[in-house]
Amino acid sequence: MYPSKLCAAIQVVETGGHPDPENAVGDGGRSIGPLQISRACWVDAVEYDPAIGGTYEDCKQLHYAQRIFWTYLDRWADSDDYETCARIWVGGPNGPRKASTDVYWGRVKAALGLGEDPGLPSGGRGPEDFKATGSSGG
Repeated sequence: MYPSKLCAAIQVVETGGHPDPENAVGDGGRSIGPLQISRACWVDAVEYDPAIGGTYEDCKQLHYAQRIFWTYLDRWADSDDYETCARIWVGGPNGPRKASTDVYWGRVKAALGLGEDPGLPSGGRGPEDFKATGSSGG
């Protein structure tokens, strides 16, 4: 099960300085919301789990963005450790093999306050993983 700590750290990296993270737009307008979700990522997650429903604009809401985040990782992460998940989030399914994700992982690691990556406990993910983290990113 992924703890909300990882999602909160990703939010800090993605929109930590934005005064209104739910309305943040990044990547030249290609990503939205507190977790900076691209349309392609959203489509990927909703295709994998159609029960999510909603619209791309819903990615501006933290709770919905977290569901997309966890579903995308459910689809593509073959490991539940923080580094793998962070690299997939920023670099897609092949993110862990891309050198371009090194800096991003360093930022997430710092946001987590980790000296070494302890990884995550294994197990399934449930609705409790989709609760708001309480982090506003600002």
